[in-house]
Amino acid sequence: MPDVLVRVRDLKVYYPLFRGFVQRLLGGGARFVRAVDGISFEVQRGEVFGLVGESGCGKSTAGRSLMGLTPIEEGEIVLEFPSASAKPQFIRPRELKMACVAWWAVSAAYLATATYYGVSGSALFPFGLVATVPGPYVDALGIVGSVQVLLGLALWLLRPWSRRPARLVAGIGAAIAFASLPWGLLLFGVEVGILVYLGTPDPSGLVRRQGLLLPATKFTLTKDGILEGIPRAEQQTWFERWFIGPRTVRTAGFSWVLKQLRGKVQIVYQDPHAALNPALTVGELLRHALQAHAPIAPGGTRASSRLEEVNAKALKLLDDVGLRPPDQFFAKQSTDMSGGQKQRVVIARALAPKPLLLVADEPVAMLDMSIRAKVLELLLDLKEKYGLTYVFITHDLATAKLVCDRIAIMYLGRLVEAGEARRIYADPKHPYTRALLQAIPIPDPSRRTKKELPKGEVPDAVFPPAGCRFHPRCPVALPTCGWEGRDFLDYLEERWIDPSNSDEEAALGPIEDWKSEDLGASRSVRKGDPEVIVARVQAALKEAPKPLAEAVDRVALELDRVVVSFRPPARLEPKEVEGRIVECLLY
Repeated sequence: MPDVLVRVRDLKVYYPLFRGFVQRLLGGGARFVRAVDGISFEVQRGEVFGLVGESGCGKSTAGRSLMGLTPIEEGEIVLEFPSASAKPQFIRPRELKMACVAWWAVSAAYLATATYYGVSGSALFPFGLVATVPGPYVDALGIVGSVQVLLGLALWLLRPWSRRPARLVAGIGAAIAFASLPWGLLLFGVEVGILVYLGTPDPSGLVRRQGLLLPATKFTLTKDGILEGIPRAEQQTWFERWFIGPRTVRTAGFSWVLKQLRGKVQIVYQDPHAALNPALTVGELLRHALQAHAPIAPGGTRASSRLEEVNAKALKLLDDVGLRPPDQFFAKQSTDMSGGQKQRVVIARALAPKPLLLVADEPVAMLDMSIRAKVLELLLDLKEKYGLTYVFITHDLATAKLVCDRIAIMYLGRLVEAGEARRIYADPKHPYTRALLQAIPIPDPSRRTKKELPKGEVPDAVFPPAGCRFHPRCPVALPTCGWEGRDFLDYLEERWIDPSNSDEEAALGPIEDWKSEDLGASRSVRKGDPEVIVARVQAALKEAPKPLAEAVDRVALELDRVVVSFRPPARLEPKEVEGRIVECLLY
């Protein structure tokens, strides 16, 4: 059994911003919110892994991407679950067998028509639309009939089975039948019906592309979709891609692969009020989840379970999550329950498919303080009972300390520190981690100390800072952390709040005259004395924070502009520091 359930490598998830009609039509000007921008971590089997950070840091997006709910921009997620004990069972839907027999019968009619016409010179069946050119049409009919026989035989014997060649055969038959209208109307309708049926996901779509009815154990989520247990290095030939279809299954649809993934990875949402349908009773909510993830019977159809059996499973789930007696809650609607009871129903529904990995996205953030501890204890009890692995998402380090074995601190789409929870709480290394721990309220006045909380606001995720993303708010920043022109402009704005600097503002401002461009800031000097402006900038930098001042490369005149240039940031890479991974230039 694998020890590592989840491997996330250089994961990037971007959300496109709204663009106007002209930009969408002509292209260009694309902007993205970099919600997750290159994170890597692993989740061990049976542990509670915490993703901790401020609101908007990308932790929920990272959790949703584990289920394929959020498209991936770059990187990959590998989920490897314990191997199934069941043996592979090759299946071929009954409907496909019937379609093959029908194609052979039609092909026989095509060949009989071609042969009879060649012998007697007259048509065995009416030609319809192609009556003006019966000779070439009958010749083509004989060729198509022979090809269709061979393709039907290939479909019958094909391993792995695929719907793509089946749709190809049905399309050829539909084209020939259309040429025979109106006499071929019935045949044309049958072929089109087969074509549409083989393109729908249910019930034949429940069968995997390979035609093997075996619970999947390994999934690789990429930008293109989901790869099921197939190494990325293994490439398809052009024939395999054209005839069998791509190995990647899209996440924005329905397939056997996606169904298997959702059965093994479930999510507990933050808001139980929005997660439950108010029109359904609790029993109907659980019954739907149980029936949707019911086992698949041999032949590619969902195994039917009696209503009494499904209700019994639903009642057991309610009992397991602490809603007792379960009979009283079974017929209730979510609007008749408290917030804590609703969250327990959400947990019960997530447990219905018997998942192995549970993404808990702020599961107690919407609950009263009086019941948070009870729900956390419930999650830990269910972990032991069901053998679950948790990805626990929270902004509260105090909660993470209670339940998590390992934690990863996120800031603006990046992981800044990750390791064992006890090590990080005992000796945090990254300045942002220290700030989060200092923000935890201490009820004992005698233990309170001076707190160094981050200044300012979280930067814009559309235009994140260069280098270390925490450096504009960091109390121990270095000159090599990635200072930019906009940092200089922010410093000027903050400086000019003081009325005593009004003369300087009059000489250098207004701030709208300055332009920030990556590692520099500049403004036109057509108005005013250039030498005075340069001297004013140099004087302001002497009073600036030391890291910002030392990061300046030069202040110079270029044509009609004053330019403040900064040195490029140092290369920032995650490093192992005392048993944890830290992304900081201090180490």
